[in-house]
Amino acid sequence: MGRSRNSALFTLFCVLICLGGGIAGYTLAGRFTPVAPPAISYQVTPSPNSVQAQSTTASATQTAVNILALKGRTLYEDPKVTSASQEDTDTHTITNTEKGLLLTVKQPDRKAWMLSETDLPSDMDVSVTAQGMPPDPCDGWAYSLDIRQQIDYDQRTSVPFYDFEIYHNFTWRLGWYDGDQADSRTIASGDIDKTFNIHQPNTLRVVAIGKHFDLYINDKEVGSADDPDGQIYPQNHVGVAIETCSNSVTALFTNLVVKAPQ
Repeated sequence: MGRSRNSALFTLFCVLICLGGGIAGYTLAGRFTPVAPPAISYQVTPSPNSVQAQSTTASATQTAVNILALKGRTLYEDPKVTSASQEDTDTHTITNTEKGLLLTVKQPDRKAWMLSETDLPSDMDVSVTAQGMPPDPCDGWAYSLDIRQQIDYDQRTSVPFYDFEIYHNFTWRLGWYDGDQADSRTIASGDIDKTFNIHQPNTLRVVAIGKHFDLYINDKEVGSADDPDGQIYPQNHVGVAIETCSNSVTALFTNLVVKAPQ
């Protein structure tokens, strides 16, 4: 199925999270047309390894069968992450380059963008390649892979979502974010090997099945976690985020791929 740049789901979403006071609010940036999404629609971007999945309004049992039929297949891929529209504001810059998507956060902030243009099932195997661009503004800056993003077409937000964050100071964190600060939480965190270089291309990967998450950096599993209180949604999106604790920070994102778990 070809991609349409006129689709509301081809729109860039921006989630604003203030650092000093925790999660203060969420806003959207870029083009946005509030259009109600179709019922459970698992679309597939054509690729040599992908399969065409049909939209369905069937029961949960039938939906589960459809997901099993997609086992291991590519549901969505965007090598240069072309779904984001170029933008330059006081808080951030979005630039489409020959290599991929270049995102800059200009001040102490945390911003997340929705990048997948199709509805996706909750069970997913998601990966993206990220590369921080020097100089470093501080030790605590991070980039991340966001999964299971939810879109509120009335409030124009893309929360809640899970966030696999990679920090410059050799730590990782799996968090869950919602519009209510009190409901946002850390699910798991850990250390990254000191050989890790945030300025080199690094592949972040999350395999989410039900309420269990396996986390990888460059094909090496760094941790796993369960979220027993997590809610499962039938329609999901994925994206990326950047957080800075002082001056401007930039990261390049490429090779966004979503597969059905094996």
